[in-house]
Amino acid sequence: KSNEERIRTEEQEQKLRTEEQILRTEEQEQKLRIVEREERIRIEELRIDEQKRKDEFELEKLRIQAQSNLGAATYEGSNTKFLVKEVSKCIHRFD
Repeated sequence: KSNEERIRTEEQEQKLRTEEQILRTEEQEQKLRIVEREERIRIEELRIDEQKRKDEFELEKLRIQAQSNLGAATYEGSNTKFLVKEVSKCIHRFD
């Protein structure tokens, strides 16, 4: 019986070692999945930050363009008013 018990004990120990190895492997795989997920999140955050910078740049460009257009329209409006006044003065002279 002693030999059978020893064999049984060795088999149980081997089974335990195998189960521990399986658990370690599963744990490593789970850690790897977590690391991969974190890396994907980090890459997505970088992509979002880059897109945000591009959008902010485009917005600033549009603001400058709008101010420029507004300034040109105001300038043209001032010129038009000036010309109308000058023409009016001339017309009154001929009246």
